[in-house]
Amino acid sequence: MRRRLWCALVVPLAAAGCELTEVTVAEVQDSVIAEVILVAGPGPQRAMLHRTRGTGADNRVPGASVEVRDARGRTLQFQPAPVSDCIDVPPDSAATVGSCYASPVEAPLDIAAGGTYELRVVLQNGGVLTGTTMLPGTFALTSPAVTPCAIPADTTIELRWTQAADAWAYIAESSITGIRAALADRGVEVRKDPLRLFGLAVSRADTSIVFPGEFGLFDRADTDVAAALLALRRGLPPGVTARIVIAATERNYVNWARGGQFNPSGIVRVPSVRGAGSGVFGGIVAHEITLSTRPGSGLPACLR
Repeated sequence: MRRRLWCALVVPLAAAGCELTEVTVAEVQDSVIAEVILVAGPGPQRAMLHRTRGTGADNRVPGASVEVRDARGRTLQFQPAPVSDCIDVPPDSAATVGSCYASPVEAPLDIAAGGTYELRVVLQNGGVLTGTTMLPGTFALTSPAVTPCAIPADTTIELRWTQAADAWAYIAESSITGIRAALADRGVEVRKDPLRLFGLAVSRADTSIVFPGEFGLFDRADTDVAAALLALRRGLPPGVTARIVIAATERNYVNWARGGQFNPSGIVRVPSVRGAGSGVFGGIVAHEITLSTRPGSGLPACLR
């Protein structure tokens, strides 16, 4: 129960005054949130389990059983893993973040583009969470034609790819190494190296993005990177390496990964995990591109 003060501010207080009104506020439930994003290809998959924010200092979810099953009935079992395997956090903050689970490096089941998968999480108290996802289909990079490759300094490049079946959006993320020293020569201070910038192609038919000019769209109000973004409008400076990931995403991912400035289909997250909690069970199909402006790299040219 919470007391709230209501005042009629549009009329004189002498006439309207203020009154105390009893307002009933629902108790916050201690729910489990499961965030499981499959990545097409071999290698470990990861699941992050945590509790509803604000219900306590310890958000860990120990003792859970996490399993992913494909359409043929084959299963992928997850085991407890360090939180740093799931997200970038200081080691001493694990209790306030949650619990990470990961599948083995050598697993009997590889996640496939276009595949349908079911999630089942059994909590220590017997509660069960479930979800279903279908990954986007395969797609191919068409520009640059080869990676890694060399690009002239102060030159932009249009990254292009084919359309992935059933993709809802494409996201692009870059990590630029050596940027602090490279821009310091031009009088621009960069606090973070590598510098990570985010790009977005909103629809399934939008299959190109200009790098680096169309990256960092959501970071322009950040004073720490604003000057760097301005300096990168016409291309990368000499002496840097950029790793770029282009990922096709499915419906569940898009409906959950919103809020802040990324709202491709609204501002309210839509869960795709049901049962004794909530969360997201989604998937992505990704390709990586490496570009370099380092002199003498010996790499083939990105632009032909």
